[in-house]
Formats: sequence, structure tokens, C-alpha cells
Amino acid sequence: MRILIDADTIVEILLNRSGIVEKVESLWNVLEEGQIEAYLSDIGADKIRSFAEHISDPISANEIVLTIQKHLQICPVDEMILQHVRLSALEDYESAVEVSCALALDMGAIVTHKPSDFAKANFSIISVGELPERQHLEDQIQSTKSEKSGKNVSLEALENALKEAGRQPMAEPYISEFDDFALLLLL
Repeated sequence: MRILIDADTIVEILLNRSGIVEKVESLWNVLEEGQIEAYLSDIGADKIRSFAEHISDPISANEIVLTIQKHLQICPVDEMILQHVRLSALEDYESAVEVSCALALDMGAIVTHKPSDFAKANFSIISVGELPERQHLEDQIQSTKSEKSGKNVSLEALENALKEAGRQPMAEPYISEFDDFALLLLL
């Protein structure tokens, strides 16, 4: 899943406001699992840098932004996105930028601590607290789809594929069947 994280959510983390920090910890855990690609608009990154400079020194502010960029990719705001923002029904400019970025990069949702900012958006909005649960459900759905659509490949078919690829089959295989994905990994 690809998501865009609302910059205001990260500002709330920097403020260390009660109620949001606990929810965001679960967000970072989901991001660290690597199953979600997370983005931040470059306007959001600038906002975070500016805010961080007000609560700390410029060097610490830069370190904060670099840490965020380790976990989040930056969505550039270009003329196309700004055109979309001008036509947006959203009253908040930054929220309109984030929706436009998410649409431009074909993301699955925007994650925010304040879904009401996106009430008029015709886009999937997920609260910070809902993301881990939603990701867990999507993982289960993907697992079920894989099980239903996966084909088992016999050991003989695997050995033939290895020979065709110029590789020697294992002398004494320890696994009797492979699915298509495992076969691709071995080739």
C-alpha cells in the first residue's frame, strides 16, 4: 500500500501532544515493517523543517527532516498538482496539496490525525489509529489471494527449470514443492 502522511500529523508528533504520540508509534511500526510506502508532500516537508527550526536550532531541525526522509519519500509539488489544488473543493490549501499529491502518485490513502480536514475530499482518508488495523486486514486479503491463485510446482518441474537455466538441481532436495514465487527466486 502507498500512503501520504499529512504533515500536520508529524507536527503534532513534534509538539509531543498527548493522545497522538501513542497512535503514531503504531504508524512508525507499520512503516518499519516495510509493507507500506509512505510519502510526504514537499510543502509538508518544508512546513516541518520550518516548525522544527522554531522549536530547536537549525542543525537539529535538519536532523529531524533527514530522519523523517529515511521513512518517507517526498512528493514534489509541480504545476500539475497546483492546477488540481486550484480546482479543489477543500478549504484548507495544505490538505488540497496533499490530496493532489496522493492522486498524482496513485496512492491508496492519506493518513492523518484529523480526518475532518479532508471531509470534502473524494479520496480515501485513514486516521492514524486505523492504519495498523487496515494494513493487517490487507495483508490477510493478500495472503488469501496468494493461496488461492498460487500454483504448486512439482520437484520435477523445478529441476527441469534449473537445468534449462544452466544450473544444477540440488542433490537431495529438502523441500518437495515450490510455488511460482519461490521458483522465480531460484531462477
